[in-house]
Amino acid sequence: EATNNIVKHSGATKASLRIKLDETQMTLSIRDNGKGFVNETSNGTGKRGFGLLGMNERVNLLKGEMVIESSTEQGTTINIFLPFESNRNGD
Repeated sequence: EATNNIVKHSGATKASLRIKLDETQMTLSIRDNGKGFVNETSNGTGKRGFGLLGMNERVNLLKGEMVIESSTEQGTTINIFLPFESNRNGD
């Protein structure tokens, strides 16, 4: 959804996707250099299209967090933090 939004709405000439794994979580960072938007909240629940709302709902179902950083003419960064669930066997 984030990459679709970049193509459809941002006017960006560059975009990147980074995935970072550590022992406790996976972090997805999607960034573009597009026109950005006024971000009403930092967690994706502000008044805007259903795409970001749906992303936030899916992240919440996975017990994660989504943080959006955007401002007009400064591009957008979406950081998604997804915790790893403990393995019952300790592996």
